[in-house]
Amino acid sequence: MSLLDELNLRDNRLEGQIPPNICKCKSLTYLGVSKNNLTGAIPVELFRLSALSSGLDLSQNHLVGPIPQEIGKLESLTDLDLSQNDLVSSLNLSFHNFYGEVHMKGIFKNASAIELDANSRLCGGIPEPRFTLLQWFFL
Repeated sequence: MSLLDELNLRDNRLEGQIPPNICKCKSLTYLGVSKNNLTGAIPVELFRLSALSSGLDLSQNHLVGPIPQEIGKLESLTDLDLSQNDLVSSLNLSFHNFYGEVHMKGIFKNASAIELDANSRLCGGIPEPRFTLLQWFFL
């Protein structure tokens, strides 16, 4: 059993991959490893940290590959920052009660990379594509 609640290793010149045995820190509520030189994929073991609720900050590293689907297991996570990496992403935020404007930057620029179905209180974002009859002919 681990008594470690928060681990902030930001800006420490860490190199290599995130170790899969991080999942042994069962009571971890916050993990911050931004501004390092971490490489490789995000290990799925990271998402076994069910107490992780205050935040997960993996930003500003050199992480690659897809964002693991297991991220959905972190049901109580309030803050997530995966920015400034080389991750391949798609985002499904369907069937929530989100409200406000959807920005047209980052992943939100690519309509095929995000799903926002059944969030009737959202506005803005990418307009639906409009095709002329001639464009339809050549699709």
